[in-house]
Amino acid sequence: MEITCLKENFKKSLNLLERAITNKPTLPILRNILLKNDNGKINLIATDLEIAVKSWFRAKIEGEDKEITLPFSILNSILFNIPDEKINLKISEKNMTIISQNLKTKIQGIPVDDFPIIPKVKKEKSIKIDAQILKEAFNSVSYISSLSSLKPEISGVLFFLNKDEIEIVSTDSFRLGRKIINANYFKTSLKEEKVKLIIPLKTVQEYVKIVENLNLNTFIDFYFEENQILFDFPDVQLISRLIDGNFPEYEAVIPKKFDAEVVVKKDELIQFIKLASVFTSRTKDLKFIIPENLKNLEIYSQDINLGENKSYLEGRIKGGKVEITFNYQFVLDGLKPIKNEEVFIGFNQNNSPSLIKDEEDPSYLYIVMPLKM
Repeated sequence: MEITCLKENFKKSLNLLERAITNKPTLPILRNILLKNDNGKINLIATDLEIAVKSWFRAKIEGEDKEITLPFSILNSILFNIPDEKINLKISEKNMTIISQNLKTKIQGIPVDDFPIIPKVKKEKSIKIDAQILKEAFNSVSYISSLSSLKPEISGVLFFLNKDEIEIVSTDSFRLGRKIINANYFKTSLKEEKVKLIIPLKTVQEYVKIVENLNLNTFIDFYFEENQILFDFPDVQLISRLIDGNFPEYEAVIPKKFDAEVVVKKDELIQFIKLASVFTSRTKDLKFIIPENLKNLEIYSQDINLGENKSYLEGRIKGGKVEITFNYQFVLDGLKPIKNEEVFIGFNQNNSPSLIKDEEDPSYLYIVMPLKM
């Protein structure tokens, strides 16, 4: 089989497979990508046995169809350094020769029979969803996920289709983030059903990377079965297993009442937290204080070897006196997804969860547990 193509098209498709390649695989074949003709397009496939990525690019294809697996790192390095834009590929069952105006390179492959079979996801249950909106929702909460072998259900992100909205939720048992996607941004015939899928963190990260690389501003199709999912992008597919288990029942954890409530400027709060973090200990403990006069939110930190810091932040405050300690990094994480100028914080004492949310956007909330000092 002979292929004539643009180097840039080949390289772009290959780059989309990078995260599906394992550096230290249990099987040598997992360092390789599979290359084959797929109805007049060149199909590249990579898998680490947890996720699989397929990408296509257009090319001129002549001769008898051949399939070959090639080492990703070598192929990537060669394409990166080839100066010519137009290249020719000659493929046999054992190797591929790359020919351009000034070079000829032969890459040895591994037999195709050793390459894992990529599962096929039935296209029966589907959701058409805004690619950018889902990416933003994933980014809002996915960093919270905890890679735990004891609790695999919190090693991923919950995708919960609940009638006219989708909830994207993540937790590590110490904090929880939820982002709601409303019906304007997805279409499905399954709205009468409640669908809960736990998507592995690596799959979520790969989804985000693909959307960013393709700069997608369109709806994509999302298919799922009991144990698998498929994201169908233009010229790319992401296939993944799902995490088996029951995601924690988080609704009861979301506090409805608070000992004190504050609304403050988000940027000022972030600035004061970062300033106070200079004087925190190894536990990153930062104290938030609302005095009896309810005039300011006080942020206090102390380290016996470094010193101490106290900042006063004006805002709208109601409730009673509160003194509570958080891991300051957890608080900063909860503030980052908020786009508007003001942030609401509902404080609860007695080791109860507190809540951070966008004052103007009810679709996002973040729950954080205090530190026991």
